[in-house]
Amino acid sequence: MVFLLAGRCQQPDDAGVGQEADGTLQIGTMEATEPVRRGVTPGDRTLVIDAFRGPVALRAADDPTASLVFTKRGRGGDATTAGSALDAITITESGTADAYTYTVSTGTPDRAAVQVDGTVPPQTPLRVAKDVGPVMIDSLTGPLTVQQDYGPVTIRGAAAETEVTLESGDIRVHFRRLSPQASVTLRTQNGDIDLGLPADASAQLTAETQAGVIRTQGLSFGTQTLASVNAGYRYSAQLGDGETTVDLTTENGTITLRAVPSSPDAAPNPPADPDTLAPARTPVPADSPALDSAQQQPASPDTLSPAPSGPEPADTARTDAADRDPVPPDTSEAPPDTNEAPADTTDG
Repeated sequence: MVFLLAGRCQQPDDAGVGQEADGTLQIGTMEATEPVRRGVTPGDRTLVIDAFRGPVALRAADDPTASLVFTKRGRGGDATTAGSALDAITITESGTADAYTYTVSTGTPDRAAVQVDGTVPPQTPLRVAKDVGPVMIDSLTGPLTVQQDYGPVTIRGAAAETEVTLESGDIRVHFRRLSPQASVTLRTQNGDIDLGLPADASAQLTAETQAGVIRTQGLSFGTQTLASVNAGYRYSAQLGDGETTVDLTTENGTITLRAVPSSPDAAPNPPADPDTLAPARTPVPADSPALDSAQQQPASPDTLSPAPSGPEPADTARTDAADRDPVPPDTSEAPPDTNEAPADTTDG
């Protein structure tokens, strides 16, 4: 178990207020963490991550096994309560002929989080359902579904049917190619939508924002219509032969349509937040109780405005990392600048 001291407890029976290095406030002055490793060969089944709070970062890898690390985090006013919050987190697995599901749950969601990092076979269908936290998916070419309440979603290198539904948060999806007769649905009640398509994409597109603008950059549309809707716009257009149906909706936010390279190695307009698409080498802190969603403005493109199933693989690999070692608190003060070698400032 790893304990990180984030501040001083206000009262012996109060969790207190902790603070991360970037200034993010957390419930609880102590944090306990534990990484748990899981693995499964999904085959043609959908891989499902059903969780409550915490970031998810998954990328494609040429391996038939999905290798995942669930970093559990519990917070409290002291080591005992933080450890109890950690122990209350459960990770269960279940499989059917159609899907293999990891369910992450806890009885204390306000003092716990789980970060999910890992690699997945490229063509594996993926579904992520959770409450809070950023989601980042890199180069998975199978069908993708993300549904959550709060937090940004970034998908890069998509190539199949994609559906993202949020209550609040920005959506950024870039396709390496569009699948004919597939559909793309991106919806958020409060947030921007940024959709990147290859310049030669074939799609029938509709976009609507109740309060915001619609922008395009580098795409050559055929028939286009634009109408005012409340404080925003409704836009419809066709790319090429209109083979793929694309539906973009936000209640409050800007919608941007841009051309992106079709190469899977290209990463146009990456998100500005420090999270990476690769699995973290060092576990990041648990999410803040309040949604921390940085507003990121896209490049200044043109703004549209009116003119004046198979058998189930049963084998799974599982490894629980149970070693829990104490780690001293993190301090942000740098050692004094002297000619002598600086004193040992190991976190303590």
